[in-house]
Amino acid sequence: HCLEDSIGRVRVGSGHTVRLGVQNPLDETQGNTHVITGVYPHPAFLGTARSKALAWDIALIKLAPKPKTRGTVRGTIAPVRLDTMPVDVREIAPNTPATVLGWGRTSLSSRSIAKSLMRGQVSLQDRKTCTEETRFTDIRRDSVLCASEGRGQHNCDGDSGGPTVLDGGSLRTPLLIGVISSANTCGEGDTPSRFVRVTHQAVRDWLALHLPPAVWRTINRSGR
Repeated sequence: HCLEDSIGRVRVGSGHTVRLGVQNPLDETQGNTHVITGVYPHPAFLGTARSKALAWDIALIKLAPKPKTRGTVRGTIAPVRLDTMPVDVREIAPNTPATVLGWGRTSLSSRSIAKSLMRGQVSLQDRKTCTEETRFTDIRRDSVLCASEGRGQHNCDGDSGGPTVLDGGSLRTPLLIGVISSANTCGEGDTPSRFVRVTHQAVRDWLALHLPPAVWRTINRSGR
């Protein structure tokens, strides 16, 4: 749903670009700017109406490998490790901690985005509880993760499209398990927030279709 903004739809030639290595998105001297060379929304995404429940709310954006402009890079730019474990194998226990990141609003009373990259911890629901909330009993079942706030931290408006990451415990490196789709009124509401689960088969099939074969093989090689 965040392929639409105030200047129109994100597409090749629309004027949108992507900046990597940014801490403050309002500082135009930060980050390397890349031209968008491809936009691939999930074909089953139907829109944002409540009746459609934001199913398959995920898209890929392809970037030109060389930056169009270079600025100050904060941190190291590197690919995130993508979860590849099937939904039936990676069971989510009640209140599993997960990290969300983004530049969205930090409270319901604030209309402005954050001036630095923020992170917070949410509590994931188990599959059964999430299904009771989404009422997805068809192919959409287990296509999203549900979460409530954790210690006053949560995703909010403006964080959509950002990462939902498992870290700590037995994991050696942070693991991208989901993509932020909808916010639970910044953690203050009764409706759990939702994140598209990247290992649902309908998402994996779509990723395999659009990612370069060598990249897809690397992502899914044994031991990752």
